[in-house]
Amino acid sequence: MTKIEIFEEALSSALKRIEDLEDKISRISIPNKEGFHEPQKINLATSSQIWKIKTEGGTPWEGITKQEATKEIDRLLKGEKTEVEVIEPKEVDTDEAGLVGDLM
Repeated sequence: MTKIEIFEEALSSALKRIEDLEDKISRISIPNKEGFHEPQKINLATSSQIWKIKTEGGTPWEGITKQEATKEIDRLLKGEKTEVEVIEPKEVDTDEAGLVGDLM
């Protein structure tokens, strides 16, 4: 094995370990007003996908999902231009956020 192949294998192994840890952390119960509940599984892009997007010359955005990352990687590999999709932020119910008192 060449030094580059060893480095790539080590990097791949480290990224896999990080993804496994991210998956475990995403399943940790989070306290709320009623006690504990299982968090909703958010399918954010993996660190490997983010890395691949960056190495292919793309720029991953905050909150990119696994599905969006896959499409972005495919687009970058094909050399297609970026399609910008603007997504309006969702309104958040602050009563469910566990905040007490006036914040202003």
